[in-house]
Amino acid sequence: EKHKLHIAKVKIEEENKNLHKRISELQASIEQEQNALLQAKQQAELIKAENGRLEEQMEEKEYQLKHIKIEVDHMKDRIIETKERLL
Repeated sequence: EKHKLHIAKVKIEEENKNLHKRISELQASIEQEQNALLQAKQQAELIKAENGRLEEQMEEKEYQLKHIKIEVDHMKDRIIETKERLL
């Protein structure tokens, strides 16, 4: 009986040791995933900032393009007027 109890105790200690090892592994895995998540969030923020900057640039370029088109239209009108005067 004493021998059976000793064997049971050894098994329980071994199982306890394995459980602690598994807990440590899971904690390390959680830390790795948290770090990966943090990096992904940081990268997402950088991308968001870059997208905002690019959108601003697009708006500026669209504004410039609109004004260039207006200038081109005025130049066309002046060319037509000049041609008419020359004729």
